[in-house]
Amino acid sequence: MSKYIKNIDLASAPVERDNRIDTMRGLLLISMAVDHYGGWIADIVWQPFGYVSDAEGFIYMSGFVFALVYSRYVTDLKKLTKKIFHRAFTVYHYHLYLVFGIPLISLFVPEYQIYWKNMIYYLYNLSVVKYIIGSFFMINQPTYMDILPMYTVFIFFCWPVLLLLIHGKDYIAIALCAAFWLLGQFINPIWYLSAYILPGSAPGIFNFFSWQIVFFMGAYFGFRKHFKMPNTLLEKKYIIIPILLVFCILFIIRHTYYNTELMLRLTERNNLAWLRLIDMCSVFFAIYLIIKKIPIKYGIPLVNFLGKHSLQVFAFHILMMYLLIAPFGTGEEISRTYGNFWYLAGLIIYLSTLPLPALCHDKFMKWQSKKRDLKA
Repeated sequence: MSKYIKNIDLASAPVERDNRIDTMRGLLLISMAVDHYGGWIADIVWQPFGYVSDAEGFIYMSGFVFALVYSRYVTDLKKLTKKIFHRAFTVYHYHLYLVFGIPLISLFVPEYQIYWKNMIYYLYNLSVVKYIIGSFFMINQPTYMDILPMYTVFIFFCWPVLLLLIHGKDYIAIALCAAFWLLGQFINPIWYLSAYILPGSAPGIFNFFSWQIVFFMGAYFGFRKHFKMPNTLLEKKYIIIPILLVFCILFIIRHTYYNTELMLRLTERNNLAWLRLIDMCSVFFAIYLIIKKIPIKYGIPLVNFLGKHSLQVFAFHILMMYLLIAPFGTGEEISRTYGNFWYLAGLIIYLSTLPLPALCHDKFMKWQSKKRDLKA
């Protein structure tokens, strides 16, 4: 392997914590929470840089961090497989907590069934058994619950990509990801399964075939960062200038009257249409040029803390959305019914709860660490 990776000795070396990455993940979590809350502030933060949403950023950063951390096991296939499976099932468990835990609340508070009948309609209106089966196999993805199943699948299938990269076969990994993205322009596997195996279930809005390219793009650069491999091509002016030009043009189109029906089709989100993919790359590249100038120790403390516990915060914000929508409605409904003051108050209260799962998980991790030390 060493003939492909010059810094192969770095495989098992611990990864220095990059506060810039955690801060980026924290900002994406806050922005997603605002988007899901809705209302006029959500309209402002929705796709501000072009035809790119927080979901693309979150999936990309998840792939980046995953490869950055788990590349340390690439020299030991058995350990790599074990670690990847463990992480995939950790994310899968959070999916199950949400998809079964939230409906369970409605058994104790029956009024929630009325509020959630459209969000979890498969359970309340069609079949409890099929809801359980579909949820276990991640075919059923109720409102807001479609990212964790996708994240689980991407992690589960990440080990062959890492193995291709460690053997210097980047071109095969890239070709495979591109082929699945192209296939996703014509086929949505979860929608197909939902329509023909569990008709009426909620298949989510993301096409796994298309969106895997975002995760594995992040994994590719996370792998390179782990082994301190320079991205020299991205430093060339003949690369930087055209990409930034694309970023500027699509940014202007997104925020002007040129944002036509044709542009919306070319930048379609569900299947990650080709122009959206290009815009995503240009936006990420522009952010990369800014971030690389910042030392890795710098970050926004509270936002950084959220990013360190992104899985727990993400799952919790979905739970909070279900609990808030029931008595108060979406942010747009609150603003329309009660006015801007209560809209802003609700948003502030909602966002102020996000550190709670991070604090709990941090305490739990410290307790586990202390417990291991005592046993040792």
